[in-house]
Amino acid sequence: MVGKSLVEEKAREEVERQGYNVAEAARIIGIGRTTMHKLLNQGRLRPIKIGSRTIIPRSEIDRLLNGTDDTRAA
Repeated sequence: MVGKSLVEEKAREEVERQGYNVAEAARIIGIGRTTMHKLLNQGRLRPIKIGSRTIIPRSEIDRLLNGTDDTRAA
């Protein structure tokens, strides 16, 4: 059943993820990892720590890209 496993794999890829690691989130936003780390250190993105992993929720990426970054200095 090779065909079925390929279909299932494609379906899994189509499910929108809700969180990304630092490198993936940087790629989505269109910035480098160093800039991503600066945003995290400035508190402009709020990550979730799971063990040693840093996960950037999709909602945080959307908030930043939509200009609703309420953590910026005035």
